[in-house]
Amino acid sequence: MSSVRELGIWAVAGFGGALVLAGCASPPEGTSSGRVPVGWSTPAESGDARVLPDDLVGFSDFWAQALMRDLPEVPRLRPGPERTTIVFGDIRNRTDYMSSEEFEFVRERIKDNLVKSRTFTENYRVLIDKQQLEALRAREVNNPNVGERIDPNNTFLMNGSMFRTGRGDTHLYYFNFELVDFSTGEIIWSERYEGKRYGR
Repeated sequence: MSSVRELGIWAVAGFGGALVLAGCASPPEGTSSGRVPVGWSTPAESGDARVLPDDLVGFSDFWAQALMRDLPEVPRLRPGPERTTIVFGDIRNRTDYMSSEEFEFVRERIKDNLVKSRTFTENYRVLIDKQQLEALRAREVNNPNVGERIDPNNTFLMNGSMFRTGRGDTHLYYFNFELVDFSTGEIIWSERYEGKRYGR
């Protein structure tokens, strides 16, 4: 069911290429407040073994775009008369050195990209977690006149895990996503999205 989506080698493509050029240039001077463009790698970042902040942005955006592309192709999620509910469920950090704050940034940016896409939200309602789902279901029980209702048979939990592995100066980051039927617990879809980074 799962297939690998290669999202590109950053050091030779578009955004990644810009980072390499930026690394070869003089350190940015920034402004008097210390701000520098997001695409710049500062001397402090260059000397740190952890993933670059702008890579977190790039990977998150690529993965969100991949989800928006692939989810409508899942037979159970094809657009219909009623919006499908997707709940952000158990999404875990399984990397060896990404902090919980950095991982939360990735998770939130993926979710925000989905929520801000008008095309995506025309067919899918995205909930932040299972607590929000339960709160909406309780409201529906207490208020029969509520508008859009939660259909348990058209609700899915999005679970996932982020991993990192590497050899020498090459590092592979990948995020495995699963969709789980809320009513039955069946995994109806699974996909792995990859991003590779040279020099980090």
